[in-house]
Amino acid sequence: MKENLCVNNILLCICAMILFSCAAEKASYSSNTKVYAVNFDTIKMKHDFCYSNLFDSVTIIRLDNAQVMIGSIDKMDLYKDKLIILDERMAKGVFVFDKRGNFIRKIGSVGFGPEEYAACTDFAVDSQNSIIYIYDWVGKKIYLYNIDTGNYLRTIRLENGTEIHRIWCNSGMLYAVNTFFSSWNADDKNYILRQLDVDSGCEIAQWMDVEQYNKGWRDMFSYSSLFYHIKEGKDLFAFGLSDTVMCINNGEITPYMAFSGDKVIKPEDISEEEKRGMLDSKIRAEMRLRLGHKMDKITGVLNMFECDNYMYFSYTTWPLYLGVCNMGTGEVSTYSSFKDDILYTPQFVHYTLPSFLTSDVGGVYYCVGTDYLPELKHHQKEGFISNEVINKEILEDLNEDSNPILLYYEYSKKQ
Repeated sequence: MKENLCVNNILLCICAMILFSCAAEKASYSSNTKVYAVNFDTIKMKHDFCYSNLFDSVTIIRLDNAQVMIGSIDKMDLYKDKLIILDERMAKGVFVFDKRGNFIRKIGSVGFGPEEYAACTDFAVDSQNSIIYIYDWVGKKIYLYNIDTGNYLRTIRLENGTEIHRIWCNSGMLYAVNTFFSSWNADDKNYILRQLDVDSGCEIAQWMDVEQYNKGWRDMFSYSSLFYHIKEGKDLFAFGLSDTVMCINNGEITPYMAFSGDKVIKPEDISEEEKRGMLDSKIRAEMRLRLGHKMDKITGVLNMFECDNYMYFSYTTWPLYLGVCNMGTGEVSTYSSFKDDILYTPQFVHYTLPSFLTSDVGGVYYCVGTDYLPELKHHQKEGFISNEVINKEILEDLNEDSNPILLYYEYSKKQ
């Protein structure tokens, strides 16, 4: 995992450029941090990263479906020994399970009453204060509940004109993200990341000008998770076409990882028509095909987690690649393919990889959606599921009424 990067001078230059370009924004970045520089032009691509290099075993967690039928897991976070799961479209709510998959409660409910949300778009967990924020994009409100009891606390009404699409909580502070922008005027200042006052909902700080960090692209682009827990009080934020991963650490926003090289999208790679935003799905799909497949540009960084002084992240051009950064030396390796030899036996050659959800100090949570459960059940019948899988007998009982299942990959004790 050691392809050498010239980190020392590069880091100083990148820090200077990032900090200087942010001087005009409404909130400043702390400079007391190391920025990991990843120049994709200097890295030799490797093949076949084996999951057994990182994980010892995988545990299957079946989510109880007696009281709730979950169509998809749109987001999952952890709180104490609980799993907090969002299903935005089918079950339409936030649900609490224990780590064995037993259902505990639903937080709030859909409706138009004083304690109800019209839609459940996102949620954020404030572990310090035992609060869960549920964001209703339709009603432009954020609802607060006690996460231990599910009891309603109060409602935050967002300011008129405030446009946000995702929320997050770090160290008791509430953050919001715009994933697209309605303004077509390139002279308008639009910011990706904001901080909201937890009492009034007013914006009190802004970071990441869309012209610089998203290359002027204002419309939607495909994204999954935007925030990633790394350790207590420290979260990473990776957005859209940005070549910089940010770190949110106890209220400070700092550049954390900066990408360079021919694979990084430049403003001139996007046409003026595309930058205007509010495009139809055909133009959006053509843009992604052109940037990722034809130009081999990175169109997203995702699935970030940290283990034993290594940072793991995925990045996508057309396929999905893996990056591994040694946080002690700054050296990076990239891999063009993955081999899940923890879930599957060596004889199995076709991999349907599960979807990343979140991580904790012991491992990483993935999920397998309901559409893929029959396929996984068939693999079990054919003997392709590894002996490293704990609770694999669960697969035999899956049916069309089953909820998605979770897979918890535990880090190797040899790490």
